[in-house]
This record gives sequence, structure tokens and C-alpha cells, in this order.
Amino acid sequence: MILSDEITAFGRVDKTHGIHGEMSVSLYSRAIDIDIDVDAMRCVVLDIDGIYVPFFVKGSRQRGNGSLLLMLDGVDTDGEASSFTGKEIFALNNDLDLAQDEDSDYLTLDDMPGYIIVDSDGTVVGTIGYVDDSTENVLFEVTAADGKAINVPAAEQLITDVDVDKKILYMNLPIGIY
Repeated sequence: MILSDEITAFGRVDKTHGIHGEMSVSLYSRAIDIDIDVDAMRCVVLDIDGIYVPFFVKGSRQRGNGSLLLMLDGVDTDGEASSFTGKEIFALNNDLDLAQDEDSDYLTLDDMPGYIIVDSDGTVVGTIGYVDDSTENVLFEVTAADGKAINVPAAEQLITDVDVDKKILYMNLPIGIY
């Protein structure tokens, strides 16, 4: 029996996709931040009439930044998949790296507003005011010292270091960004 303290919600089934049991799942921001890998999980869990029921993942594929398409073993038609519409979807805590939440240096996009961006040459680019994650290419909306608005890609490969105490994000930015 699976208990509620053994699972963590990571999304919600929005609708069916196609006719072969595939479901469109909206991911919660926490799942996006930790880059959840559904295919690596032993199973996903859904609440079926008050009982947490495990389902083995047949396959999944990313669909944009905040959603994925999911197929479960034993769910082979759109009719079967439609019974899951609106249901929250859970992962076993053992399948998630929950230790990241306990690490004070672990940051999410939600933590970034207020951080100062410093380029690799030492130039202070500006202060992050907002994180635009409405598209697959996430952007930091930065306000420069002169008040100019700059969009900076929030790509992990551009980040070289983070000073959590001073709230500074060190980045190696392409020429012409600011």
C-alpha cells in the first residue's frame, strides 16, 4: 500500500492526446526545476477512488518546457486515458532526488529575481526582475543600471558560478546580449 507521505505530486493530467492512450500532463514548477525524468521512474502514482495506485510508464516525451506526453502500461485507448483527465500525478519520493530541497545552495528559477548578473569580464549586467518561462527558452528579464531592459537567456551552460550570500549570478554571456 502506498501512503501519502511516500509520494510527491509533480503534475496533472490535462487531456488525452491521440487515440492510443497517450495523455498530456502539465508539470508543476518544482518538477520542471529538478528536471524530472519520468522514464527513469519505477512507476507513477495516481489516486484512484482514494487509493494510490502505481502505473508503469510505457513511454514519455517532453512537450515544451512545462508539459509532457505520457503513456502508461495497460492504458491503450483514448477512452481509457480520458478516465485520468484532471487527476494529479505523483512520483515515489524514492524516485526523486529530494535531497536537493535540503541543500541551501540549491536554487530554482523562482529564487532568481533580485540576483545581480555579472558577466565573465566583470561587467555588472543588471538585476533580474522577472523570469519569463512562458516559452521553451527561459529568459531573465534584467534591468540594467541605466534602466534599460535586457533579456538574458537563463541557460544553465551560461552560468559559471553563483554566490548565494551576495545574490550574484556569474555568467559567460555571448557578445551583444547587453
